[in-house]
Amino acid sequence: MRYLIFIILLFFAACNFSSKGKPVVEFPVMQKVVWELMKSDDYYIRISLSDSTLKGKYKNIEMYEQIFQLNKITAKDFYATIDYYEKHPILFKELMDSVSSLSKKENLTPIRPLIK
Repeated sequence: MRYLIFIILLFFAACNFSSKGKPVVEFPVMQKVVWELMKSDDYYIRISLSDSTLKGKYKNIEMYEQIFQLNKITAKDFYATIDYYEKHPILFKELMDSVSSLSKKENLTPIRPLIK
């Protein structure tokens, strides 16, 4: 009897972890947001190394909120979409690969000089 209950609970747990549906945020928007979040983290780390007063002020969270507002998504939608991609490793790999190619493309883009 115990084994039957255990198997039924295991079955319901497995069904509960399967994710159905689609991600909340579309792929191109998610790609752009992830890349911008990575850039903001890099910026925050570089700035906080030189200015120790920023570490306790959570400026990186404020930057995240600005990025979400610029891309017209909410933090809840972003994290729900990340959760979806984490449950689908192949799609998550595609997302990360596209973010990586986006970063390479941006690094190869020549910067226009400010002085004419």
